[in-house]
Amino acid sequence: MITLDDIVNASFGRASFSGGYRTDDVDNFLDVVKESYEELLHKYNEQKESCEELKKENEQLVEKMDVLVDCVEEYRSEENEIKDALISAHKTAEASVRDAKKKADQMLSDAAARADKMVKDASEQANRMLKDAKEEAESQIQSVQSKIDRKKEELDDMKTSVSDFRAKLIAMYREHLTLIDEIPSKKETKPEVRYTPAPAPAPQPVPAPVAAPVPAPVPVQPEPAPQPAPAPAPAAVPQQYVPAIQPPRHEAPAPQAQKPEPQYAAPVQPAPAAQPTVAYAQQQPAMSYGEGFTQVQPQREHRYETLNFGEDYDISDEDDDDEPTGFFKKRKKK
Repeated sequence: MITLDDIVNASFGRASFSGGYRTDDVDNFLDVVKESYEELLHKYNEQKESCEELKKENEQLVEKMDVLVDCVEEYRSEENEIKDALISAHKTAEASVRDAKKKADQMLSDAAARADKMVKDASEQANRMLKDAKEEAESQIQSVQSKIDRKKEELDDMKTSVSDFRAKLIAMYREHLTLIDEIPSKKETKPEVRYTPAPAPAPQPVPAPVAAPVPAPVPVQPEPAPQPAPAPAPAAVPQQYVPAIQPPRHEAPAPQAQKPEPQYAAPVQPAPAAQPTVAYAQQQPAMSYGEGFTQVQPQREHRYETLNFGEDYDISDEDDDDEPTGFFKKRKKK
C-alpha cells in the first residue's frame, strides 16, 4: 500500500519521441494506486463496519450506562433510604433501649418498694398477731388460773361442808341407833314363825349383805301378842331419817361414771335367848304400829361422796384421799 508521499513524489520516465510520461509507468502506477485505494476502501469499510459495531456497542453501553446510572441513582436513593432507615432504626433502638432500661429501672424500683412494703406489712401483721396471741394466751392463762383457784376454793368448801355434814350425820345416826336400841321388842306368836335355838351369848352384830339397787327394806317389829288387859300403845317407831341439812352443791371438776348405790339394812340387834326369829320373807313392809307411824319414803339420789358411820367407826382414822366405797357404808377397823 502506497502512502500519500509516494503519490506526491511519484516520478515517471519520459517517452523518447513525444517527451511525455511513459504509458507503462503511468499504468503501473495507476494499478498500484487502484490496488492501494481498493485496499484502503476495504479497510475503510471494515473500519466503518467496526465503527458501526462499536457505535452499536457504544449505544448499548450508553444504554447500559443509563440503566446503571438509573440503578446507581436508585441505589443511591435506596442507600439514602437505607441510611435513613438505619439511622432511624438506630435511633429507635437507642430510644427503645433507653425506654426499656428506664422502664426496667422503674419496675425494679416499684417491685423493690412493693416488696419492702409487703415485708413491712407482713412484719407488722406478724408482730400484731404475735401480740394478740400473747395477750389472748395470757388472758386464757389468767382465766384458767382463776377457774383453777375458784375450783380449788370450791373443792375446799366442798370438803369442809362434806366433813361437817358427815360429822353431823354420824352424830344423828348414832343418836338414832341409840333410840332404836331403846325400842322394846316382843315375842311373835304367829304359828308360822319358826323358832331357832339361841345363838352363843353376846353375838356380834353382823352387817347386812349388799343388796341390789332397790329401796332399803324397813325392819319390822313383831306384833305384840294379845293381852287380857289393854296394853299401852307401843312407842312410835321413828321415821327413817332423811337428812334435812344439805351441803352446798358444787360441780365436780370431772364427772365419774355413776355406780349403782348399794342399799343397806339397819343394824341387827342381838336376839335374846329363845327369841323367835322371823324370816326376812315373812316381814310385812306395810305393817302398822299405831298412831304416829309414817311409812318410810324411798331413798333419794344424792350427789355426795361416801358417808361412813357405825359404832366401830372412828372419824380420826379416815383419810380424805380414800377412794369412795359407797353411800352410807359402814367401815370396819382392820
